[in-house]
Amino acid sequence: MIRPDRVMAKDTTDRTAGRFLQNLMRSNLASFLITFGLLALENALFLAYPLFGGFAINAILKGDVLAASGYALMVLGFWSVGALRRAVDTRVFSRVYAHLAADVAQEQHARGHKPSRVVARVDLAREFVDFFEAHLPMLATSVISIFGAVGMLMVLDMWLGLACSVALLFVLIAFPAFSRRNEKLHNRFNNQLERGVDILSTGRRPRILRHFNLLSDLRVRLSDLEAWAYLALGVIAALLFLTAIIGLSRSGQTDAGRIYAVMTYLWTFVMSLDEAPRLADHIAKLRNIAQRLGQAG
Repeated sequence: MIRPDRVMAKDTTDRTAGRFLQNLMRSNLASFLITFGLLALENALFLAYPLFGGFAINAILKGDVLAASGYALMVLGFWSVGALRRAVDTRVFSRVYAHLAADVAQEQHARGHKPSRVVARVDLAREFVDFFEAHLPMLATSVISIFGAVGMLMVLDMWLGLACSVALLFVLIAFPAFSRRNEKLHNRFNNQLERGVDILSTGRRPRILRHFNLLSDLRVRLSDLEAWAYLALGVIAALLFLTAIIGLSRSGQTDAGRIYAVMTYLWTFVMSLDEAPRLADHIAKLRNIAQRLGQAG
């Protein structure tokens, strides 16, 4: 049973993003278990894609159409589960946000904040629901894909699997520093956002223009940080593919299915790492919002 009204019950000025997310999850546990169960099934099917794709390629080369056709059924199953999860997600999370928005508005009024700040913080609270609806599935998919791909690569090509493990370690070390830099920019951005209603109510174009120019500049700086992170990941991805190409070329393996599986699992790995900058940015945003929701007026 959904009980978003209990999310705000544990009032504390030391509120953190983690505690806020835990309270939100506990208040909607049954609904979240259904959506995350569908997500787990979807990820399991996704992780099996390259392996079954390799089998299908070998079956096609042997002229075994029936065996190869099983891959099409797996594709249909994956998309069917994905469609069901998305339909359920919308129903669950739209209800969660409706109750959460009412609770945040009531609490912020009780803390003595002016209406413009209450409006801004109700809007910012949506980010916590977005985390469960969009970013947590992305995180789950990335974690399962990363470790699943590394595990499969260890079996198919041990040295390539080890190279991917080193790349993953590098990203994990760099992740906290990147998130802290983003949090500083999000703090400035949200400060300006909370002043937005007051600035717009003045009707003075120069002041309004300065407001939106500052927001634009901060968005650009956040985007630039993310772009540099993507470039660094692109360099890592290129080196990993070069390692795979050299290794497969020298191994003398001519099994098309194996080559396909190795390259696809490597692609799965690097595309999952590609989500790291976006996830770090959202975590930084949630930390700043949680601090704001715990502030007195």
